[in-house]
Amino acid sequence: AITILSVYFSQKIKVRTNFSDLLPDDHPAVVQAQRLDRIVGGASFIVVAVETADTPSAGRFLDDLKTRLPSFQKRGIRYIDDRPPASFLRQEGLLLVSQQDLRKLFDRIKQRIDAGKLKKAGLFFDLEEPAESPEWSDFTAQYTDFLAPNPRYQNREGTLLVSLFKPAWRSTDMSRTQQFVQYLQATINELNPKTYHPSLTVRLTGPYIKVLTQKKILIRDAASVSLVSLAGAVLYLILHFRKKRAVLLIGLPLTASVAWALAVAYFLYGSLNLFSSVACAVLMGLAADYGIHMYSEYIRHRRQGASQESALRLALNHLTRPFITASTTTSAAFFALTFSRFKAFHEFGMIAGIGIILCAVAFILLFPPLVWLTERFWPLKERELKQEASLVVLPRWTGFYRALLSKRTLVVTSIFLLLPLAGIGRLTFDYNLNRILGSQPTKTLDREVDGIFNHTVNPEVALTTGFKDASILAKAFREVTDRNRTLPQGTTLKGVLSLNDFLPEDQKEKRKVIGEIKRLFTPTVVQGLSEKERESYRILKEMLDPFPITYERLPDQIKRMFQDREGQIGRMVYLFPNFDMQQADKFIQFVEEVREVQCPECSGPFYASGESTVYYEIVQMLFREGKLVIGAALLSILITLWLNFRSFRSTLLAFAPLGVGMIATIGWMAVLGIPFNIINLAALPVLLGTADDYSVHFYQRYLVHPERSLEQTYRLTSIPILGSALTTLIGFGSLLIGNMGGVRTFGLTCSLGIALSAITTLLWFPALLAWLDRRRIAS
Repeated sequence: AITILSVYFSQKIKVRTNFSDLLPDDHPAVVQAQRLDRIVGGASFIVVAVETADTPSAGRFLDDLKTRLPSFQKRGIRYIDDRPPASFLRQEGLLLVSQQDLRKLFDRIKQRIDAGKLKKAGLFFDLEEPAESPEWSDFTAQYTDFLAPNPRYQNREGTLLVSLFKPAWRSTDMSRTQQFVQYLQATINELNPKTYHPSLTVRLTGPYIKVLTQKKILIRDAASVSLVSLAGAVLYLILHFRKKRAVLLIGLPLTASVAWALAVAYFLYGSLNLFSSVACAVLMGLAADYGIHMYSEYIRHRRQGASQESALRLALNHLTRPFITASTTTSAAFFALTFSRFKAFHEFGMIAGIGIILCAVAFILLFPPLVWLTERFWPLKERELKQEASLVVLPRWTGFYRALLSKRTLVVTSIFLLLPLAGIGRLTFDYNLNRILGSQPTKTLDREVDGIFNHTVNPEVALTTGFKDASILAKAFREVTDRNRTLPQGTTLKGVLSLNDFLPEDQKEKRKVIGEIKRLFTPTVVQGLSEKERESYRILKEMLDPFPITYERLPDQIKRMFQDREGQIGRMVYLFPNFDMQQADKFIQFVEEVREVQCPECSGPFYASGESTVYYEIVQMLFREGKLVIGAALLSILITLWLNFRSFRSTLLAFAPLGVGMIATIGWMAVLGIPFNIINLAALPVLLGTADDYSVHFYQRYLVHPERSLEQTYRLTSIPILGSALTTLIGFGSLLIGNMGGVRTFGLTCSLGIALSAITTLLWFPALLAWLDRRRIAS
């Protein structure tokens, strides 16, 4: 009944993909991000990108799409922007150019005209005359958007046109985004792009779409990873025991325990984040360990002639204490993650920690009655009791064990495990968000869209108290940018934009320079221009009689860019980074550069936040708390081991394989070039709790039956330990098929650690115990 209810509640769990969901709700970066989202509604758009071989057809399609604006507005779209303010820029554009550049333009045009006059008089010979006048080509390259704006937002070839939809809600509100995207897609399908031109295709992109895509990736990853983990565990059980009975007796408690854990997750958090969503796969791999040990022990006693009830009692007597110790140490390591305020770790640690305990409880409570029911209706046959319990049978050769327990094995395995530490200096930390998150199918399209605007359509935003403060703050940002540009590391800011930048203060001086430029083009000069120069002059001529720019003369298209959800205009400052997502370490420099900015002249504080700031805070939090979390996991395991063994020597010996395995993992990560990132850092405390089970089971059996030889202990425990390691590898290895790079590297790191810890327990540890026994006997 509990399992059925758990399955019901587990289906109600939601998924969160936003980075701010990984920080505590009261973290300053989260508070600022939420405040900005509440007031600004985000600085980004839903981008409708139209790719075509026929530009006019794409324009007609976007026009027809824009006619649906009233219906879009009812669904929360504030406006649609699909054209630059071309007429305004053509007439007033030169007033938005710096006075220094205007003076430079005047000087170069004058030099060119003077050279032309001398040339006509036969007094000047230009042996290297360029194809295009340098004063104009250089200038237009810098101010293309002002001097030669396209009629639409499009690339130079006219093969890609975009329209920007400005939502009134935050990008984190995935339900509203999903509802609108479905409606928008239905509208696009209704218009039928192919009727405009056969080549016309429409795609959606932008941060809102990215959040939706990440959610789909996360849900798909969680489902596929869990299914692969379950299928892999079942397949291994079939190969290991060669019995359908074993799959049933282990599979049912395994499934029940995972359902219980998900139900607990629902009641604790109501949702899963981009890390805790893979907890199912991890739990399946770990929980199968208990079933393998339980079934192996039960079937061993049955083959020795014990009755069903006696075999169950003996199995429980032998395994309950190791189960309690193993589950306690594993859950303690997971619970150590809850010391972190980083929600990805905190929630994963809580869910996995409780889940491990529930796994042990499930096998202790469900396995015996399931065996009783199964043998009542499906009794074991005599020939089954005579078969080996596993497909893998260790050889009984004395020479094999003599070699296994020799000093040579101890030396060779020590070299293999510890020698890679020599390359630990090559271990790195990967900041790259593109590798940590799932690969976006629109990544190339996003770069092309950003190229149209010559900057990202997803800038960071700084919020001030009003229009005047925004102007002062933008100036302060430029001062920091100019100062950093002279430093070796340079600046991470490409540009800063406030509404006041469209209202230049030195318009009077600029109009004088523009008037001087206009007077250079006398009728005689114009008559002497070449055909190409006449075309450049035609573009320039429109801009040589600008009106003074006032707030009232600004197009609504520009004003609404700076209008927030509360109706205020002009208190936002847009920050445009100059780096690509591939240069992920630049995030750190970018946020630190933003935080350099001080605005003592502002009437109030300003708030700057965005994905970069949140990611920066996550990295800083991990660096601060990582040692605490790993230390807490380590301490909890040592305390649990001491409480179990009540001996300092036994505690150290039981911990030794885990310690060596962890050190070997870090060394081999450096050798194999596996970097740490914000996700797989959690692998260290997870491995501490997961891989200790192997040495606990082995050493517990070694202590409980001292009359047996080490060889006998090895024969009894090695196959279950190997099976446990393989099922755990299946659980963690299933993460490798995930789309999200962070999850994949977490699975890879854990798989490497599990494999090395199993090698340490099955090869290095028995050789160590044999060496210690020989020393004790010799003394």
